[in-house]
Amino acid sequence: MSDFFQQAKDKLTGDTNVANEHLKKLADKYPVNTEEQEQARARNEQAYQSLKQHKQQK
Repeated sequence: MSDFFQQAKDKLTGDTNVANEHLKKLADKYPVNTEEQEQARARNEQAYQSLKQHKQQK
């Protein structure tokens, strides 16, 4: 494997994952309100349960 591809692989799979670093920067820049996070989690859980029930009825 050429050095270029090896370095790219190391960046993507190593400790310095570019996507994770970007997400950390965004999380620091836009802190999540815990109340909003709980509400979103509850809505997602409710939607999941509704979908699960609908699927079982078929």
